[in-house]
Amino acid sequence: MNNVEENSEKRENKYLSFVKKNKIIIITVILGVTSFGLLVTTTHFYDKATSFENKYKKVETERSKVTKEKNKLFSDYTTYQTKMKKYEELSENEAKQKLEELEKKKQKEKEKQEAEEKKGYDSGITYEQLSREPNSYSGKKIKFSGKVIQVSKGEDSIRLRLAVDENYKKIILVEYNSSIVKKNVLEDDKVTISGISAGEISYKATSGATITVPGMLAKHIDFN
Repeated sequence: MNNVEENSEKRENKYLSFVKKNKIIIITVILGVTSFGLLVTTTHFYDKATSFENKYKKVETERSKVTKEKNKLFSDYTTYQTKMKKYEELSENEAKQKLEELEKKKQKEKEKQEAEEKKGYDSGITYEQLSREPNSYSGKKIKFSGKVIQVSKGEDSIRLRLAVDENYKKIILVEYNSSIVKKNVLEDDKVTISGISAGEISYKATSGATITVPGMLAKHIDFN
């Protein structure tokens, strides 16, 4: 029993002696382990904080975007309300009258624009010039009045033979889309046609002979 106690006491003394000799190393190791643990913990919390901050910034950006869109919609709606207020306060008849006035105003503006555009076709180019130098005047704006002597309807367009100044020796072959007139053009109608010179166009007469005349793509047809 005494031997056991002696051996135990020796081990304790040996352990204490080891601790005393190496206490600096032991303390350094303990501090190192503790510091590492703190560093890992701090890094973990920093990463979490950074992730949260990024998520917050993203949410804040989206919220700001939604707010801007909402404000724009509200502004547009307010503008619309302001414009419509004067009509909402009108009676049904007054509102109808206002709309009719607006339509008339639009129609007048359209007619004015068309009149200005038609002026550009008064180029002064004569039938003789088109006959003598058709290629030189191809694509130019032209304008002629006369009598319709023939109408031919196709799938997409309509063709007229126009006797310029009602002179049957001055024939122009005119092609146009039906959308440019409000009513059909018929034979013997007297019209003024504005359009673009299309050079020369050849066609076969009922006799079988080939006839070549100036061509024209009509933009406006006015009944005289």
